Amino acid sequence: MDETKYINKGCRLYGTPHCLLLNSESCQKCYVAKLSEDEQAMVMEDIRLIADAVPDDGFEELLDSDKCWLCKSKKKHDASYYAQLNLGHLHPIAEYWRPKGKEYRRDVAMTIPVQLPACRDCRKRVLVNSFVPLLIGVIVAGLGLICVSLEPVRAILVRGGKAIPFLVFLIFVFLGIIVESLLKSKFTRELERRTHVRPGRLPVIGNLVRSGWFVTSSNDGNISFTFRKTPLPNGILTGEGRAELIRQIRNDDSVFLSYDD
Repeated sequence: MDETKYINKGCRLYGTPHCLLLNSESCQKCYVAKLSEDEQAMVMEDIRLIADAVPDDGFEELLDSDKCWLCKSKKKHDASYYAQLNLGHLHPIAEYWRPKGKEYRRDVAMTIPVQLPACRDCRKRVLVNSFVPLLIGVIVAGLGLICVSLEPVRAILVRGGKAIPFLVFLIFVFLGIIVESLLKSKFTRELERRTHVRPGRLPVIGNLVRSGWFVTSSNDGNISFTFRKTPLPNGILTGEGRAELIRQIRNDDSVFLSYDD
């Protein structure tokens, strides 16, 4: 990590491990620089709370690994993507202290990004499971719309009543929903057989879940991944040396604020 890009000595985070763990692109582009000194102190406290809630190990090996973390097979494929998700953890004090009129507002949950090395096959299976069943369901419903829009077909249907074309279209819509549901179930079973998609069954994510973290975006109990060719360049817990920075932050109790007022 290039510490020379952080030059704002007027920032309360300047020169601290909290700043390095936040891993902003530069002081000019860091949102913390725009906050008041009191609000910067709140940011430091929130970073400490995140550091306390994160397990001691696991993060470093994620970005260092060149093998897929989603493969269930004993032989892991080479990773060529990063599967990203966000994890949340209930904020221990936000619900008791949420000041109004401040630019920095605390949410009731702390969130962190997690990036898992992923291979092409796992990415393909996840994307197929996400989009193909829905696409086929839409196509089935679309075929119904096309059918009732054709004048010869419509003329025949209208003989049975003016509402018949609409009812036929609804039948195709329901067929599309049924087809989508059946295909989704089938694709999900195949996906879960070959790919880790449940939070508690991934090694590092399982440790986080047992520590009180939860996946903020999931579908039917499975993780909703987004994929990138490269890891996130900036953001909390995205830089190198995170384990050591977390240890340093945990040893500093001076960041905790008083909320007696």
